[in-house]
Amino acid sequence: MSCNSSRELADSIVEAAGEQYKKVTSDAKFIQAVGDGSISTAQFNRWLSEDYYFVVVTIKAVSALLVFLPSESTKTLIAALGAFSEELSFFRQHIKEKDLKDLPAGDLDQTNVRAEVSNDSPLKDYNSHTEEITTKALSGNPRDVWRLLVFHYMAERCYYDAWASVANPPPAYQEFVTRWASDAFKAYIERLERIVLLYYNQLKTDIPETDLLHVSQDESRYVVQAEDDFWNYCMS
Repeated sequence: MSCNSSRELADSIVEAAGEQYKKVTSDAKFIQAVGDGSISTAQFNRWLSEDYYFVVVTIKAVSALLVFLPSESTKTLIAALGAFSEELSFFRQHIKEKDLKDLPAGDLDQTNVRAEVSNDSPLKDYNSHTEEITTKALSGNPRDVWRLLVFHYMAERCYYDAWASVANPPPAYQEFVTRWASDAFKAYIERLERIVLLYYNQLKTDIPETDLLHVSQDESRYVVQAEDDFWNYCMS
């Protein structure tokens, strides 16, 4: 398969997840419950107190990508690190206001992340996978960097498409929907798509396109399954 545009390549990555993609975005029970106000306080707080830790490992992942991706991506990724750092503060503020848990002082301490995520939470495996592919990418192997890039793109794309599907959220959740359905977040997704195409075109001169697409399909399916597991956990 030859992809000539960032949108074409991005769509092929998303399409690899099949019908399940809709299940974790607009059809996700958690997202629908936020949209119609039927979500319980306990369900929402479970998501709030756990998802914080995915932002922590995401910062590590983006930092690794910054080291190895083409220089054209530098400005976007540096800005992303600033946005994710601010997002940590956003989570911490709401977790503190709701008195959900005492967060460790070291935001980026991976030991804290593993210890703080609930043992029965699918996020524990999701975070471990993120840490594993981030560590592999830091070896500089282009295939591993590609895997991490596609993984990050899919995770962010799922998140945006899910929250953007909420049309008229109740006032209690407006702030959250506004944050993750924003034009700024959409613009970041689009910039990531251009970076994905840029790196894909760079790699395909040395790595068969079928290999690159196989990796992207694997990560696409993994992310969607992990998102589905986590949304369902939050609703349980």
